[in-house]
Amino acid sequence: MPRQKIDGLIRIFPEFSPIKISYKDVFGARQFYKAMHEWLMNNQWKDTEAGGNQIESYYGQRTGRDGAKETWIWWRTEKMASDNNWIKYYLDVDIHLIGMKDTELVKDGKKLALQKGKCEVVIRAYIEKLYKKEFKKNWFLRQVQSVFEHRIYHGSIDAKRKNLYQQSYALAHFVKQWFKLKRYLPYEEVRSFYPSKSYPSHIKEGQ
Repeated sequence: MPRQKIDGLIRIFPEFSPIKISYKDVFGARQFYKAMHEWLMNNQWKDTEAGGNQIESYYGQRTGRDGAKETWIWWRTEKMASDNNWIKYYLDVDIHLIGMKDTELVKDGKKLALQKGKCEVVIRAYIEKLYKKEFKKNWFLRQVQSVFEHRIYHGSIDAKRKNLYQQSYALAHFVKQWFKLKRYLPYEEVRSFYPSKSYPSHIKEGQ
């Protein structure tokens, strides 16, 4: 959920069925963190209350007896729907790193300092009807709100729901592409601006 409790949010995905992506192998945790952050910034996902690009609402880490680290990262972002000042989008991203240990990998004759472990990414999305706040301030508007939503604004809300759904899966596609996971969505395969530092053991050198 967004940093502050907001009543009446529309969930794009069921509460117990958000987008979930899981990867377990060798990768650069810092590079993934940076790539994800830059993708969100470049797609105008920010947090206006925390100062724009300060999207991190929680960071926690603990180290086990065997030296493996477990990390929780919560990002809370938002932006206005395009061409609409009455609808706001919210995108929550939770990153959970499990059993992370430092490792090394030799690639193209160079030794790379990486990590090995499991990364889980969970994506949730919401829509806020900003116009409801204005309707509450005016007695007459409160009386016609139901008619306005069902007869006039219903199509717009439905379109924005689909748009945010697509944007959420665009982020999921980016994460899967970075981790070199299989993707089944009809997104065009283009060279990423964020080079992958993921090295799945099932993918042979050069693939």
